[in-house]
Amino acid sequence: MLKDLSKINQVLYYLTSMSLSIILFLLKVIYDNFQTNNLTHFRVFTIILIVIITLIVFSSILYRSIKKKYNLKRYYQQDDYDSSNFSIENISEINGQPVSFLISNVTSVYLISSFPFPSLLAFLLIHTLLFAMMIKGQSLQPNLFLYLFGIDIYKTKDNDFLINLNDSKLNHNNILKLSNNRNVRTYIIGDLEKSLSED
Repeated sequence: MLKDLSKINQVLYYLTSMSLSIILFLLKVIYDNFQTNNLTHFRVFTIILIVIITLIVFSSILYRSIKKKYNLKRYYQQDDYDSSNFSIENISEINGQPVSFLISNVTSVYLISSFPFPSLLAFLLIHTLLFAMMIKGQSLQPNLFLYLFGIDIYKTKDNDFLINLNDSKLNHNNILKLSNNRNVRTYIIGDLEKSLSED
């Protein structure tokens, strides 16, 4: 799914989906240097709060970008798709798997300690590799922040992805495609439940 987004949205989606990893890594670095830098628990709390707020802002930018383009119909109208492909019965996964979310976020932090070079460099290397793998792959990486914004992402049995904005107030509920490229497998809809009820 990630490969179908614009470059900036790819980065925003990845950063917010790896939020737990970023926070855990930051905590590790902070407490490894806690006494050296004369830090207090209040300062640590402030730093983590700033990071969380930053991730929320990134998520908000991503959410508003997707929703605005949908409202302005800047995605591509699909008239030739089979509506059964986007039925509840054909959905295999919703918002990714919690286990994969924990593995990708937590494991990356623990891998860093096994690298012989500085932890920041190791962190950047691991996440660059993970980012490249996510773009090439067809997995659905959970994104907690988008879920909190009310967005559900479905994966169908045909390996298509459907971004559901869950907003019945939108002016239209057509299924739009992120690009007219036939290799793109990601679609977007204002409200899946409303659309199904109107069929």
